[in-house]
Amino acid sequence: MVGLKMLLLYIFIIITIFIMKINGKRNYDIVLENVTCSVNPEYFEPPTCFINKNTTKQLAHFELKSKQEMSSLQFSFNVIFLRKKDEPIVLLDSTQNDLCKFLEGSQVAFNILKIARDVLLTFGSLPKNCPIPKGFHFLFKDVYIDAERFPAYAPEGNFEITINLTSGNNFVFFGKSHGYSIHKSKGVRWG
Repeated sequence: MVGLKMLLLYIFIIITIFIMKINGKRNYDIVLENVTCSVNPEYFEPPTCFINKNTTKQLAHFELKSKQEMSSLQFSFNVIFLRKKDEPIVLLDSTQNDLCKFLEGSQVAFNILKIARDVLLTFGSLPKNCPIPKGFHFLFKDVYIDAERFPAYAPEGNFEITINLTSGNNFVFFGKSHGYSIHKSKGVRWG
């Protein structure tokens, strides 16, 4: 009888762990360390990009104002997990995406692009379609990345996110942020 109870307990524990893995339950938080951005002055006013470290969570702030109407834009979006001894893990290397289709929600082929779009819509002003009007004010305030939204295959550790926006061969915007994951209960930094 004791053996049956132990077997049932083991099965319960294994099922619980399996369900947690499927649901992407994370035992860590994502911390943004820094963010930088640059723009082509023909397309945007000087940008404001920083991390607000005066809060319990480190929150990103981005602010851009368009100088002209924009419609033919492409972007690349990359998420790379950096490791000390091994090669980096490329979680997403998505190039030549049509920004207008992304804004409309019709080009979200990768789960992580859908997450990025949802985060941008949650924390700021993003046009819903093209053309992006002259004078549009992009404001993304108190942006944070919820580890629960990351795909289950995303590893823990240091990461880098880059966004590059172009119009034909012209540079329009480049943004980069670095961060890391930190264990929720112990405050231990992964990676």
